[in-house]
Amino acid sequence: MKGIKMKSLKKNLIYQSAYQLLMVISPLITSPYIARTLGNEMYGVYSYYYSIAYYFGIFAILGLANYGNRTIAKVKAERKEQLSRVFFQMMAMQICMLMLVSFVYFVSVPFWGGEYKANAIIEWMYILSVGLDISWFYFGIEEFKTTTQRSFIVKIGIIICILLFVKTPNDLNKYTAIMAGGMLISSLILWSQLSKYIVFTKIHAKEIVQHVKPNLALFVPVVSLALFHYTDKIMLGTMSTWKELGYYTNSDKIVNIPMGLINGLGVVMLPRISALSVSNESNKIEKYVNTSIVLSLWAGIALSFGIKAIDSDFIPFFFGKGYMRCAELLEWLSVVIIIKAISNVLRTQYLIPMEKDKEFNISVIAAAVVNVIFNYFLIPLYGAMGAVVGTLIAESIVLILYYYFSKKIIVLKKVIFPGVIFLVGGIVMDLILEIVKVRMSIKSLFVRLVVEVCIGGIIYCMTTLSGMILIKKIKDNK
Repeated sequence: MKGIKMKSLKKNLIYQSAYQLLMVISPLITSPYIARTLGNEMYGVYSYYYSIAYYFGIFAILGLANYGNRTIAKVKAERKEQLSRVFFQMMAMQICMLMLVSFVYFVSVPFWGGEYKANAIIEWMYILSVGLDISWFYFGIEEFKTTTQRSFIVKIGIIICILLFVKTPNDLNKYTAIMAGGMLISSLILWSQLSKYIVFTKIHAKEIVQHVKPNLALFVPVVSLALFHYTDKIMLGTMSTWKELGYYTNSDKIVNIPMGLINGLGVVMLPRISALSVSNESNKIEKYVNTSIVLSLWAGIALSFGIKAIDSDFIPFFFGKGYMRCAELLEWLSVVIIIKAISNVLRTQYLIPMEKDKEFNISVIAAAVVNVIFNYFLIPLYGAMGAVVGTLIAESIVLILYYYFSKKIIVLKKVIFPGVIFLVGGIVMDLILEIVKVRMSIKSLFVRLVVEVCIGGIIYCMTTLSGMILIKKIKDNK
């Protein structure tokens, strides 16, 4: 049998964009509802126990999210039997880790579960969903249609269940069961489509072992990434209050909503560049990476300055008047969008597909250590704002190191000039919106937000487009 053909990059971008759009719309529906029903404190409790379950989950899958994607991408053109063999080799390793991690999780729950032990037990469904997740296989063969359709169905189901069953702060366990159960169903759906692409193949223990070392190499940065994406929440829960954790988690969620759209580009491009690296098409890789940086900068700066400009109206409209603390946090946390947008390109479109695992590990480990240190000293003094500062410093360090290890592929003149134009556009948009907000007499928060978003979008697009046209004219004259 022939291998799987390379899918259309344009179609994959459409599918992934549709999925990321759903990821944006979903929290826009559920977050305001949860903020008003569960309340900030109970949501802080959920965030704390989910963060712990997340750590167990990453041990269940190790580095397969990236390693599996990359490995499958390199063998998808082979015969179906060979592709199947590689899949079962990695899947066997994943199942073994799931069993081990689940045992450790249940043994340890009595020691840290506290008064919300039942919630911790329910969260095991999340660990199970991660251990059974094979989305890395579909990403590797560039089959984004299946994962997108699956996500649409499950996300809509989750939204309906939340609206139907979560009514008061006492429904914390119901909310946890809906979220974790939805993830588990999402993972199981992918198994039902697997027979289209692989056939059952017997494997030996030696074949499984060969994947352990390279998989662990990519597991180190996964743990390190988790250290400064989730440890801040665990440290806030233990060193501060549930309320501060709730404020920080909700602010972080606002930042991550637009990040989903930007990250979708990296998910699609990783298998494509992995395939290009095999054929040594360095020119195409360079072109993809630099173009992606420019696009990510344009989107990241627009979203960062846009959120900063409207946060004082957006937070009371979205979460309620009791969440204005989130607006204070977003003033600084929104900067992370720009930093993470560029980091995502360098990580998913160069370091991982080009197997720069050592460089990747150094970058993430250094940032994670710094983040934990700053959190340790700042969270007891400043609560959620201390976690924001720690996150900003950690994300900046990882970007600097990513750039250092990727600089040979980056053409600075293709990135810096557009970046400066986008930055000017963001500043102009922010300044004008601040003036508009002061002088605007509209009382309805919804109408105010619509007006601010429309004005900000028009200003940013006009400013950046004018700047790009000016640069083109200067180049043409030269």
